[in-house]
Amino acid sequence: MRPEDLFESMGTIDDDLLLRSENRKPGFRKWKKWAAAVACLVLVVGVAAYNLAPGNRTKMADSAAGTGNGQGDGAGTGNGQEDVNSSDTSCDVYVDARALLATDATSDEYAMQVTSVPMGKYKAIYSQVSAVESEKLKENRGISLGDNIQAYQILGHHDREYLIMADDKGDYGLWKFLYFDSKKYPYSDVLREVYGVTGFEDIASVLSEPADMDNTDEGLALQKEIGKLTITDPDSIRKLYNVISSMTCYGADRWDLIDYGDKDDHMLDSVRAGRYLTFELADGGRIDGLKYTGISGMFYEYSGVAYNVLTEGEKLEIEKILKCHR
Repeated sequence: MRPEDLFESMGTIDDDLLLRSENRKPGFRKWKKWAAAVACLVLVVGVAAYNLAPGNRTKMADSAAGTGNGQGDGAGTGNGQEDVNSSDTSCDVYVDARALLATDATSDEYAMQVTSVPMGKYKAIYSQVSAVESEKLKENRGISLGDNIQAYQILGHHDREYLIMADDKGDYGLWKFLYFDSKKYPYSDVLREVYGVTGFEDIASVLSEPADMDNTDEGLALQKEIGKLTITDPDSIRKLYNVISSMTCYGADRWDLIDYGDKDDHMLDSVRAGRYLTFELADGGRIDGLKYTGISGMFYEYSGVAYNVLTEGEKLEIEKILKCHR
C-alpha cells in the first residue's frame, strides 16, 4: 500500500462515528488512544517500506539531490533523452548560445572541421565554431542526444542549433548546425528538428539586412540606404513562415542552382534585391542562415545550400514584406 493510500483511508473515517465515540465509557477512550498510536505506527512503517523499495530509493535520492524532474526515467523529454543538469529549477536556466562563443568572432580556426550527428531520419552536419574553454562548455551541457554519442544541447535549450560535443580526449567544443546530409528534404524538418519551430507563433521577430555582395563605395552607400528592417507584425511573420516552411532544400554545395547575380560586373542589383535574414525565436533561439535573392526569387545559405525557386505569388509576397523591390 502506498503512503498516500494510508492518508486517503484515514480521511474517509466517518465524523459521526468519532462523535459517537466521545459518549462511550472511559475505557473506550483509553482504547482509542492506543488505536491512534497503532495507526501512526502503521503509517510510519508503510512510508518507510515504500521509500526503501528498490524502485523508489532512486526517486527519493533524486528528490533529495534536486533532480526529481522525471527525466531520469524517460518521463521528462518524451524522447528518451537525459538532461545532464536536470533539476527542479533547470527549466528556469537558459544559457544564451552567444555567451559561449569566443570573443574573437572573426576566428576561422575550426572552419574546416565538420561532423555528422544522427537526428531523426537524417544525419545533421555540424561545423565547429570558436568558443569558450572546454570546462565552461562542460558546465553548460543540457539535454543529452543519447548514450552512443557525447553530444548535448546547451543548458536550458530544446533547440539544436548549437551542440556541445566531446572529442576523443574528452575536451568539449561548440558546434553549429549547417544542413542535413541529404540530396532533398523539406525545410520544415529543419525548423522542427533543429530549431523546435512548428508554427509562426514560435517566431518573435525577423531582422532583414541588405546583402553585402558589393562593398565598393557605391555598394556600401546602397547598403546604408537600404538599412535594417525589423519585422514584428504577426501577419507578416505568418506569411514568411508559410513560405519558408513549405520550401524544399537540395543540400549543400549546390551553387549550380543558386543565382544571386554574382556574374555581373557590378553587383548593385544583387545588393538591391538581396536580404540576409535573422529569425529571433520566442524561446530565445535564432535562425541566422537564410538569405533571399530577388534576382532568381529563391532562398539560399552559405556552403551553397539551395532551396527551390519560389512561385511568382510567393516571390511578390516576400519582397513586399522585406521591401526589396528593384
